[in-house]
Amino acid sequence: MIKVLIICKYNLTAKSIVNHVISKISDLRLIGIGNNLKEGVELLEMYEPSLIFTTSQKFLDYLNDNCTTYTPGIILISKPIPNQPASYRFKKLLMHIHNTNNFKIISEQTFKFISNNYSTSKKKVIKNILLDIGFDFKLIGTNFLLDSIVYITTYKGAKNSNNLEGEIFPYIARRHKTSPKIVKWAIIRSISYLYQKCDSNNLSKIEEYFNVKYPKKITTKTIVKSILTMLDD
Repeated sequence: MIKVLIICKYNLTAKSIVNHVISKISDLRLIGIGNNLKEGVELLEMYEPSLIFTTSQKFLDYLNDNCTTYTPGIILISKPIPNQPASYRFKKLLMHIHNTNNFKIISEQTFKFISNNYSTSKKKVIKNILLDIGFDFKLIGTNFLLDSIVYITTYKGAKNSNNLEGEIFPYIARRHKTSPKIVKWAIIRSISYLYQKCDSNNLSKIEEYFNVKYPKKITTKTIVKSILTMLDD
């Protein structure tokens, strides 16, 4: 679980971050809200959060100048371009969001930031299942499939696994700068390739994981639903 701290001047903004971002991502746990630099510093010292949402450049500068024992992830939501000196220690874990009023974009960019910077056991479990069955991660479709399942399990706003084409594939497409149709067909091709190269051992594992016996073949929905069930057990 990722501990989250919010530091922003206006309670309405903090409320929007909680309602439209943190509440939708299952791996986040809010540990405090501060409205100014003093409150932010007190909460920082008390909890040492892993991720900080802030609208304050001053708080960002304080972190850079004073935090030496650890480096939390920082999501700065502000219109001005943040000051980033060449020696800024948080550059790799800093994301600046300019779309300050579009919380759908903020939510999606936050999910992407978390996926890129925080290792999660869920992703490893899902990847190991796909590898055990025989999926080839050299294929982009397999990576699209992995990202889709991780997105569903992590981002509560995408919990409807029945609507892959309407809810899930569009997000994966935006993330990889492609189209939902390409995401869909790349996954289908990855499944086809699995069957082309699989042996009796792979077929046995497919039957074990998904209760689908050859010559009947697994589908994207079957894979997603079955793995989601495994993760819930």
